[in-house]
Amino acid sequence: MSQPQTVTVDQQEILNRADEVEAPMATPPTDVPQAPSGLTAANNAAEQLAVSADNVRLYLQAGERERQRLATSLRNAAAAYGEVEDESATALDNDGNGEVDAQSAGGAGAGQTESLEETPKVAAAGESDFTDLKTAATKLESGDQGTSMVNFADGWNNFNLSLQRDIKRFRIFENWEGDAATACEASMDQQKEWILHMAKLSASLAKQANFMAQLQLWARRGHPTLADIVELERLAKDPDYQEQAIKLYAEYQETSEKVLSEYNTKADLEPVNPPKPPAAIKIDPPPPAQPQGLIPGFLMPPGDGSTGLASGMTPPMIPPTGGAGGTPDVNTAELTSAGREAASNLSKGLGVKPMSLGGGGGGLGGMPMGDAALAGGESVRPAAAGDIAGAGQGGGAAGRGMAGGGMGMPMGGAGQGQGGAKSKGAQQDEEALYTEDREWTEAVIGNRRRQDNK
Repeated sequence: MSQPQTVTVDQQEILNRADEVEAPMATPPTDVPQAPSGLTAANNAAEQLAVSADNVRLYLQAGERERQRLATSLRNAAAAYGEVEDESATALDNDGNGEVDAQSAGGAGAGQTESLEETPKVAAAGESDFTDLKTAATKLESGDQGTSMVNFADGWNNFNLSLQRDIKRFRIFENWEGDAATACEASMDQQKEWILHMAKLSASLAKQANFMAQLQLWARRGHPTLADIVELERLAKDPDYQEQAIKLYAEYQETSEKVLSEYNTKADLEPVNPPKPPAAIKIDPPPPAQPQGLIPGFLMPPGDGSTGLASGMTPPMIPPTGGAGGTPDVNTAELTSAGREAASNLSKGLGVKPMSLGGGGGGLGGMPMGDAALAGGESVRPAAAGDIAGAGQGGGAAGRGMAGGGMGMPMGGAGQGQGGAKSKGAQQDEEALYTEDREWTEAVIGNRRRQDNK
Protein backbone atom coordinates (compact mmCIF):
# COMPACT_ATOMS: atom_id res chain seq x y z
CA MET A 1 0.00 0.00 0.00
CA SER A 2 1.50 3.31 -1.03
CA GLN A 3 2.19 5.84 1.66
CA PRO A 4 0.75 9.37 1.51
CA GLN A 5 3.05 11.80 -0.21
CA THR A 6 4.07 15.07 1.38
CA VAL A 7 4.13 17.88 -1.17
CA THR A 8 5.27 21.47 -1.09
CA VAL A 9 3.07 23.89 -2.98
CA ASP A 10 3.23 27.61 -3.64
CA GLN A 11 0.07 28.17 -5.61
CA GLN A 12 0.95 31.71 -6.61
CA GLU A 13 4.26 30.55 -8.05
CA ILE A 14 2.43 28.06 -10.25
CA LEU A 15 0.00 30.71 -11.47
CA ASN A 16 2.81 33.17 -12.16
CA ARG A 17 4.72 30.52 -14.06
CA ALA A 18 1.65 29.77 -16.15
CA ASP A 19 1.56 33.42 -17.18
CA GLU A 20 5.25 33.28 -18.07
CA VAL A 21 4.90 30.12 -20.13
CA GLU A 22 1.93 31.53 -22.01
CA ALA A 23 3.53 34.92 -22.65
CA PRO A 24 4.30 35.55 -26.34
CA MET A 25 7.80 34.82 -27.49
CA ALA A 26 9.82 36.74 -30.04
CA THR A 27 8.14 37.16 -33.41
CA PRO A 28 9.95 35.40 -36.26
CA PRO A 29 10.98 37.43 -39.31
CA THR A 30 8.43 37.67 -42.08
CA ASP A 31 10.54 39.11 -44.90
CA VAL A 32 10.88 37.08 -48.08
CA PRO A 33 14.39 36.71 -49.47
CA GLN A 34 15.07 37.80 -53.03
CA ALA A 35 17.28 35.95 -55.49
CA PRO A 36 20.78 37.48 -55.53
CA SER A 37 20.95 37.18 -59.30
CA GLY A 38 18.91 36.26 -62.34
CA LEU A 39 20.27 32.73 -62.48
CA THR A 40 17.75 29.91 -62.19
CA ALA A 41 19.68 28.32 -59.34
CA ALA A 42 19.60 31.60 -57.41
CA ASN A 43 15.83 31.89 -57.84
CA ASN A 44 15.35 28.31 -56.67
CA ALA A 45 17.50 28.94 -53.61
CA ALA A 46 15.48 32.01 -52.68
CA GLU A 47 12.24 30.08 -53.07
CA GLN A 48 13.55 27.22 -50.93
CA LEU A 49 14.49 29.64 -48.17
CA ALA A 50 11.04 31.23 -48.29
CA VAL A 51 9.29 27.84 -48.10
CA SER A 52 11.48 26.73 -45.20
CA ALA A 53 10.86 29.98 -43.34
CA ASP A 54 7.10 29.66 -43.83
CA ASN A 55 7.11 26.15 -42.38
CA VAL A 56 9.26 27.18 -39.43
CA ARG A 57 6.79 29.95 -38.64
CA LEU A 58 3.93 27.45 -38.88
CA TYR A 59 5.64 25.10 -36.43
CA LEU A 60 6.37 28.00 -34.10
CA GLN A 61 2.65 28.78 -34.03
CA ALA A 62 1.92 25.16 -33.13
CA GLY A 63 4.49 25.42 -30.35
CA GLU A 64 2.76 28.52 -29.05
CA ARG A 65 -0.52 26.60 -28.82
CA GLU A 66 1.21 23.85 -26.86
CA ARG A 67 2.62 26.40 -24.44
CA GLN A 68 -0.89 27.75 -23.95
CA ARG A 69 -2.08 24.22 -23.17
CA LEU A 70 0.81 23.81 -20.76
CA ALA A 71 -0.14 27.07 -19.06
CA THR A 72 -3.74 25.85 -18.79
CA SER A 73 -2.56 22.62 -17.17
CA LEU A 74 -0.47 24.60 -14.70
CA ARG A 75 -3.48 26.70 -13.76
CA ASN A 76 -5.59 23.58 -13.35
CA ALA A 77 -2.90 22.10 -11.13
CA ALA A 78 -2.89 25.25 -9.03
CA ALA A 79 -6.68 25.21 -8.81
CA ALA A 80 -6.56 21.64 -7.54
CA TYR A 81 -4.66 22.82 -4.48
CA GLY A 82 -7.41 25.25 -3.52
CA GLU A 83 -8.75 28.67 -4.34
CA VAL A 84 -6.59 31.74 -4.55
CA GLU A 85 -6.83 33.86 -1.42
CA ASP A 86 -8.61 36.84 -2.92
CA GLU A 87 -11.04 34.62 -4.82
CA SER A 88 -11.88 32.79 -1.62
CA ALA A 89 -12.55 36.12 0.05
CA THR A 90 -14.90 36.97 -2.78
CA ALA A 91 -16.76 33.71 -2.20
CA LEU A 92 -17.21 34.56 1.47
CA ASP A 93 -18.33 38.09 0.67
CA ASN A 94 -21.10 36.57 -1.42
CA ASP A 95 -22.55 34.89 1.69
CA GLY A 96 -20.61 31.74 0.97
CA ASN A 97 -22.20 31.21 -2.43
CA GLY A 98 -19.34 32.55 -4.53
CA GLU A 99 -17.50 30.20 -6.81
CA VAL A 100 -13.89 30.00 -7.94
CA ASP A 101 -13.76 29.63 -11.69
CA ALA A 102 -11.69 26.78 -13.08
CA GLN A 103 -9.19 27.78 -15.73
CA SER A 104 -10.10 26.32 -19.08
CA ALA A 105 -8.38 28.10 -21.95
CA GLY A 106 -8.99 25.40 -24.46
CA GLY A 107 -8.38 21.68 -24.33
CA ALA A 108 -5.11 20.73 -22.78
CA GLY A 109 -3.21 17.64 -23.72
CA ALA A 110 -2.29 16.17 -27.05
CA GLY A 111 -1.51 18.94 -29.48
CA GLN A 112 -3.29 19.29 -32.78
CA THR A 113 -0.17 18.94 -34.93
CA GLU A 114 -1.53 16.49 -37.47
CA SER A 115 -1.69 19.22 -40.10
CA LEU A 116 2.04 19.94 -39.81
CA GLU A 117 4.06 18.55 -42.67
CA GLU A 118 7.66 18.43 -43.71
CA THR A 119 9.08 21.32 -45.64
CA PRO A 120 8.76 20.55 -49.35
CA LYS A 121 11.84 20.46 -51.52
CA VAL A 122 11.93 22.96 -54.33
CA ALA A 123 12.84 21.29 -57.60
CA ALA A 124 16.54 21.67 -58.24
CA ALA A 125 17.15 23.36 -61.56
CA GLY A 126 20.01 25.41 -62.92
CA GLU A 127 21.27 26.77 -66.11
CA SER A 128 21.58 24.47 -69.09
CA ASP A 129 24.85 22.71 -69.78
CA PHE A 130 25.72 25.37 -72.29
CA THR A 131 24.76 28.96 -71.73
CA ASP A 132 25.93 31.78 -73.85
CA LEU A 133 28.75 33.64 -72.15
CA LYS A 134 27.17 37.05 -72.49
CA THR A 135 23.74 35.73 -71.32
CA ALA A 136 25.28 34.08 -68.28
CA ALA A 137 27.15 37.25 -67.33
CA THR A 138 23.98 39.33 -67.75
CA LYS A 139 21.96 37.05 -65.45
CA LEU A 140 24.75 36.80 -62.92
CA GLU A 141 25.07 40.54 -62.62
CA SER A 142 21.30 41.18 -62.25
CA GLY A 143 19.44 41.14 -58.97
CA ASP A 144 20.42 42.70 -55.64
CA GLN A 145 23.62 40.62 -55.43
CA GLY A 146 22.69 39.13 -52.07
CA THR A 147 21.56 42.20 -50.14
CA SER A 148 18.17 40.73 -49.21
CA MET A 149 19.86 37.45 -48.35
CA VAL A 150 22.04 39.24 -45.83
CA ASN A 151 19.05 41.02 -44.32
CA PHE A 152 17.13 37.74 -44.18
CA ALA A 153 20.06 36.11 -42.38
CA ASP A 154 20.35 38.94 -39.87
CA GLY A 155 16.68 38.68 -39.01
CA TRP A 156 16.80 34.95 -38.33
CA ASN A 157 20.06 35.24 -36.41
CA ASN A 158 18.48 37.80 -34.12
CA PHE A 159 15.45 35.57 -33.75
CA ASN A 160 17.72 32.69 -32.79
CA LEU A 161 19.20 34.75 -29.97
CA SER A 162 15.76 35.88 -28.84
CA LEU A 163 14.53 32.31 -28.56
CA GLN A 164 17.52 31.35 -26.46
CA ARG A 165 16.80 34.22 -24.10
CA ASP A 166 13.15 33.12 -23.77
CA ILE A 167 13.84 29.66 -22.35
CA LYS A 168 14.20 31.05 -18.83
CA ARG A 169 10.46 30.63 -18.42
CA PHE A 170 10.95 26.84 -18.42
CA ARG A 171 13.08 26.79 -15.26
CA ILE A 172 12.24 24.43 -12.41
CA PHE A 173 9.91 25.43 -9.59
CA GLU A 174 11.33 26.73 -6.35
CA ASN A 175 8.41 25.99 -4.04
CA TRP A 176 6.50 23.18 -5.69
CA GLU A 177 7.44 19.57 -5.14
CA GLY A 178 5.72 16.28 -5.73
CA ASP A 179 4.70 14.04 -8.61
CA ALA A 180 2.62 16.72 -10.30
CA ALA A 181 5.49 19.20 -10.11
CA THR A 182 7.89 16.64 -11.56
CA ALA A 183 5.54 15.90 -14.45
CA CYS A 184 5.02 19.59 -15.22
CA GLU A 185 8.74 20.26 -15.06
CA ALA A 186 9.36 17.39 -17.46
CA SER A 187 6.82 18.88 -19.88
CA MET A 188 8.44 22.29 -19.58
CA ASP A 189 11.84 20.74 -20.20
CA GLN A 190 10.52 19.20 -23.41
CA GLN A 191 9.25 22.58 -24.51
CA LYS A 192 12.61 24.14 -23.70
CA GLU A 193 14.51 21.56 -25.74
CA TRP A 194 12.13 22.08 -28.65
CA ILE A 195 12.58 25.86 -28.49
CA LEU A 196 16.35 25.42 -28.48
CA HIS A 197 16.06 23.18 -31.52
CA MET A 198 13.92 25.76 -33.28
CA ALA A 199 16.56 28.34 -32.43
CA LYS A 200 19.14 26.16 -34.15
CA LEU A 201 16.91 25.86 -37.19
CA SER A 202 16.56 29.63 -37.23
CA ALA A 203 20.32 29.85 -37.29
CA SER A 204 20.32 27.31 -40.13
CA LEU A 205 18.04 29.54 -42.19
CA ALA A 206 20.37 32.45 -41.55
CA LYS A 207 23.37 30.35 -42.49
CA GLN A 208 21.81 29.30 -45.79
CA ALA A 209 20.94 32.89 -46.65
CA ASN A 210 24.43 34.10 -45.83
CA PHE A 211 25.84 31.25 -47.88
CA MET A 212 23.84 32.34 -50.92
CA ALA A 213 25.13 35.88 -50.53
CA GLN A 214 28.68 34.58 -50.35
CA LEU A 215 28.11 32.24 -53.28
CA GLN A 216 26.90 35.14 -55.34
CA LEU A 217 29.99 37.13 -54.43
CA TRP A 218 32.23 34.21 -55.32
CA ALA A 219 30.50 33.72 -58.69
CA ARG A 220 30.82 37.39 -59.54
CA ARG A 221 34.52 37.30 -58.80
CA GLY A 222 35.15 34.12 -60.78
CA HIS A 223 32.93 34.78 -63.77
CA PRO A 224 33.97 37.08 -66.62
CA THR A 225 32.24 40.39 -66.30
CA LEU A 226 29.77 41.63 -68.82
CA ALA A 227 32.03 44.60 -69.51
CA ASP A 228 34.98 42.33 -70.31
CA ILE A 229 32.86 40.25 -72.66
CA VAL A 230 31.57 43.33 -74.47
CA GLU A 231 35.15 44.62 -74.86
CA LEU A 232 36.28 41.24 -76.14
CA GLU A 233 33.56 41.24 -78.77
CA ARG A 234 34.74 44.68 -79.90
CA LEU A 235 38.35 43.49 -80.18
CA ALA A 236 37.25 40.43 -82.15
CA LYS A 237 36.14 42.75 -84.92
CA ASP A 238 39.61 44.22 -85.21
CA PRO A 239 41.73 42.11 -87.56
CA ASP A 240 44.81 42.86 -85.49
CA TYR A 241 43.21 41.37 -82.34
CA GLN A 242 40.68 38.96 -83.82
CA GLU A 243 42.68 35.75 -83.34
CA GLN A 244 43.69 36.71 -79.81
CA ALA A 245 40.12 37.73 -78.98
CA ILE A 246 38.66 34.43 -80.21
CA LYS A 247 41.11 32.46 -78.07
CA LEU A 248 40.31 34.58 -75.01
CA TYR A 249 36.58 34.22 -75.63
CA ALA A 250 36.92 30.41 -75.48
CA GLU A 251 38.69 30.69 -72.16
CA TYR A 252 35.93 32.91 -70.86
CA GLN A 253 33.33 30.40 -71.95
CA GLU A 254 35.10 27.58 -70.16
CA THR A 255 35.41 29.63 -66.99
CA SER A 256 31.73 30.58 -67.17
CA GLU A 257 30.63 26.96 -67.46
CA LYS A 258 32.71 25.95 -64.43
CA VAL A 259 31.34 28.80 -62.34
CA LEU A 260 27.75 28.11 -63.35
CA SER A 261 28.12 24.39 -62.69
CA GLU A 262 29.43 24.94 -59.20
CA TYR A 263 26.84 27.64 -58.59
CA ASN A 264 24.04 25.27 -59.58
CA THR A 265 25.37 22.58 -57.25
CA LYS A 266 25.97 24.75 -54.22
CA ALA A 267 22.76 26.75 -54.58
CA ASP A 268 20.71 23.56 -54.22
CA LEU A 269 19.67 24.20 -50.63
CA GLU A 270 18.20 21.55 -48.38
CA PRO A 271 14.79 22.27 -46.84
CA VAL A 272 14.75 23.13 -43.15
CA ASN A 273 12.50 20.56 -41.46
CA PRO A 274 11.43 21.47 -37.91
CA PRO A 275 10.18 18.77 -35.53
CA LYS A 276 6.65 18.83 -34.21
CA PRO A 277 6.33 20.50 -30.83
CA PRO A 278 5.97 18.08 -27.93
CA ALA A 279 2.47 17.71 -26.59
CA ALA A 280 2.02 19.59 -23.34
CA ILE A 281 1.10 17.67 -20.23
CA LYS A 282 -2.65 17.41 -19.74
CA ILE A 283 -4.07 18.26 -16.32
CA ASP A 284 -7.83 18.45 -16.27
CA PRO A 285 -9.52 21.17 -14.25
CA PRO A 286 -10.75 20.10 -10.82
CA PRO A 287 -14.49 19.42 -10.55
CA PRO A 288 -16.49 22.53 -9.66
CA ALA A 289 -16.98 22.95 -5.95
CA GLN A 290 -20.52 22.69 -4.66
CA PRO A 291 -21.62 26.12 -3.41
CA GLN A 292 -21.96 26.04 0.36
CA GLY A 293 -23.48 28.82 2.43
CA LEU A 294 -22.05 30.01 5.71
CA ILE A 295 -25.03 28.38 7.49
CA PRO A 296 -25.84 24.79 6.45
CA GLY A 297 -28.96 24.64 4.35
CA PHE A 298 -30.70 22.09 6.55
CA LEU A 299 -30.61 24.59 9.44
CA MET A 300 -32.08 27.45 7.45
CA PRO A 301 -35.92 27.51 7.34
CA PRO A 302 -37.32 28.16 3.87
CA GLY A 303 -38.93 31.49 3.13
CA ASP A 304 -42.36 30.00 2.39
CA GLY A 305 -42.95 29.02 6.01
CA SER A 306 -42.79 25.26 5.38
CA THR A 307 -40.78 22.90 7.52
CA GLY A 308 -38.07 22.68 4.89
CA LEU A 309 -37.84 18.90 5.16
CA ALA A 310 -37.23 16.98 2.01
CA SER A 311 -39.81 14.54 0.79
CA GLY A 312 -39.68 11.29 2.71
CA MET A 313 -37.70 12.74 5.65
CA THR A 314 -38.95 12.98 9.23
CA PRO A 315 -37.60 15.10 12.07
CA PRO A 316 -35.49 13.39 14.72
CA MET A 317 -37.62 11.62 17.33
CA ILE A 318 -37.23 12.73 20.94
CA PRO A 319 -36.14 9.71 22.97
CA PRO A 320 -38.49 8.63 25.83
CA THR A 321 -37.54 10.10 29.19
CA GLY A 322 -39.81 8.17 31.57
CA GLY A 323 -39.42 4.58 30.44
CA ALA A 324 -37.72 2.12 32.72
CA GLY A 325 -34.38 0.66 31.73
CA GLY A 326 -34.51 -2.65 29.99
CA THR A 327 -37.87 -1.99 28.35
CA PRO A 328 -38.17 -4.08 25.15
CA ASP A 329 -37.74 -2.20 21.91
CA VAL A 330 -41.35 -1.85 20.87
CA ASN A 331 -42.42 0.02 17.78
CA THR A 332 -43.53 3.51 18.76
CA ALA A 333 -46.76 3.33 16.77
CA GLU A 334 -47.74 0.00 18.37
CA LEU A 335 -46.89 1.28 21.82
CA THR A 336 -48.95 4.44 21.42
CA SER A 337 -52.01 2.69 19.95
CA ALA A 338 -51.94 0.01 22.58
CA GLY A 339 -51.92 2.69 25.25
CA ARG A 340 -54.93 4.36 23.68
CA GLU A 341 -56.85 1.09 23.65
CA ALA A 342 -56.02 0.52 27.28
CA ALA A 343 -57.22 4.01 28.09
CA SER A 344 -60.53 3.35 26.35
CA ASN A 345 -61.14 0.34 28.59
CA LEU A 346 -60.62 2.35 31.75
CA SER A 347 -63.50 3.78 33.68
CA LYS A 348 -64.28 7.44 33.42
CA GLY A 349 -63.61 8.02 37.07
CA LEU A 350 -59.94 7.30 36.94
CA GLY A 351 -59.22 10.62 35.28
CA VAL A 352 -56.55 9.20 32.99
CA LYS A 353 -55.98 11.42 29.98
CA PRO A 354 -54.90 9.90 26.66
CA MET A 355 -52.08 12.42 26.51
CA SER A 356 -50.44 10.70 29.45
CA LEU A 357 -50.19 7.46 27.51
CA GLY A 358 -48.76 8.75 24.29
CA GLY A 359 -45.70 6.79 23.36
CA GLY A 360 -44.60 5.72 26.82
CA GLY A 361 -42.73 8.99 27.26
CA GLY A 362 -42.79 10.88 30.50
CA GLY A 363 -46.22 12.40 29.89
CA LEU A 364 -46.86 15.44 27.76
CA GLY A 365 -48.96 17.34 30.25
CA GLY A 366 -52.62 18.01 30.59
CA MET A 367 -53.00 20.34 27.68
CA PRO A 368 -56.67 20.76 26.64
CA MET A 369 -57.69 18.86 23.58
CA GLY A 370 -58.98 20.66 20.55
CA ASP A 371 -62.56 20.62 19.38
CA ALA A 372 -61.70 18.48 16.40
CA ALA A 373 -60.22 15.83 18.64
CA LEU A 374 -63.24 15.79 20.97
CA ALA A 375 -65.75 15.78 18.15
CA GLY A 376 -64.19 12.70 16.63
CA GLY A 377 -64.66 14.05 13.12
CA GLU A 378 -61.94 14.14 10.57
CA SER A 379 -59.26 13.61 13.19
CA VAL A 380 -60.40 10.02 13.75
CA ARG A 381 -58.65 7.62 11.43
CA PRO A 382 -58.95 3.83 10.92
CA ALA A 383 -56.45 1.94 12.99
CA ALA A 384 -53.53 0.43 11.16
CA ALA A 385 -52.68 -3.21 11.47
CA GLY A 386 -49.68 -2.39 13.61
CA ASP A 387 -51.68 -0.15 15.96
CA ILE A 388 -53.55 -3.03 17.69
CA ALA A 389 -51.19 -5.80 18.58
CA GLY A 390 -53.65 -7.76 20.75
CA ALA A 391 -55.28 -7.05 24.03
CA GLY A 392 -52.60 -8.79 26.05
CA GLN A 393 -49.81 -6.84 24.46
CA GLY A 394 -51.86 -3.67 24.49
CA GLY A 395 -52.54 -3.96 28.20
CA GLY A 396 -48.91 -4.55 28.96
CA ALA A 397 -47.80 -1.69 26.78
CA ALA A 398 -50.34 0.61 28.36
CA GLY A 399 -49.14 -0.36 31.80
CA ARG A 400 -45.59 0.53 30.90
CA GLY A 401 -46.78 3.76 29.34
CA MET A 402 -48.64 4.85 32.46
CA ALA A 403 -45.84 3.79 34.70
CA GLY A 404 -43.45 5.86 32.64
CA GLY A 405 -45.89 8.78 32.75
CA GLY A 406 -45.96 8.85 36.50
CA MET A 407 -49.50 7.39 36.84
CA GLY A 408 -48.41 4.36 38.81
CA MET A 409 -51.56 2.39 37.99
CA PRO A 410 -51.02 -1.38 38.24
CA MET A 411 -51.81 -2.79 34.84
CA GLY A 412 -50.13 -6.17 35.08
CA GLY A 413 -52.28 -9.10 34.05
CA ALA A 414 -54.81 -6.89 32.35
CA GLY A 415 -54.23 -8.78 29.18
CA GLN A 416 -55.76 -11.98 30.51
CA GLY A 417 -59.40 -12.23 29.69
CA GLN A 418 -59.82 -8.67 28.53
CA GLY A 419 -60.35 -8.78 24.83
CA GLY A 420 -57.67 -11.33 24.21
CA ALA A 421 -60.15 -13.51 22.32
CA LYS A 422 -60.77 -10.93 19.67
CA SER A 423 -59.79 -12.02 16.21
CA LYS A 424 -57.17 -10.11 14.32
CA GLY A 425 -59.64 -9.18 11.58
CA ALA A 426 -62.00 -7.71 14.15
CA GLN A 427 -59.20 -5.64 15.57
CA GLN A 428 -58.42 -4.25 12.13
CA ASP A 429 -62.06 -3.18 11.70
CA GLU A 430 -61.96 -1.07 14.81
CA GLU A 431 -61.15 2.60 14.67
CA ALA A 432 -58.72 4.55 16.80
CA LEU A 433 -60.50 6.38 19.60
CA TYR A 434 -58.29 9.42 19.39
CA THR A 435 -55.59 10.78 17.10
CA GLU A 436 -53.53 13.70 18.37
CA ASP A 437 -53.18 16.57 15.88
CA ARG A 438 -51.53 19.34 17.82
CA GLU A 439 -48.05 20.85 17.70
CA TRP A 440 -47.32 19.61 21.25
CA THR A 441 -46.99 15.99 20.07
CA GLU A 442 -45.00 16.56 16.91
CA ALA A 443 -41.84 15.32 18.56
CA VAL A 444 -43.57 12.02 19.37
CA ILE A 445 -45.73 11.19 16.40
CA GLY A 446 -43.97 13.28 13.77
CA ASN A 447 -45.13 16.06 11.48
CA ARG A 448 -48.48 15.77 9.76
CA ARG A 449 -50.24 18.10 7.36
CA ARG A 450 -52.13 20.83 9.15
CA GLN A 451 -55.90 20.34 8.66
CA ASP A 452 -58.14 23.25 7.94
CA ASN A 453 -60.12 24.50 10.92
CA LYS A 454 -63.80 23.96 10.38
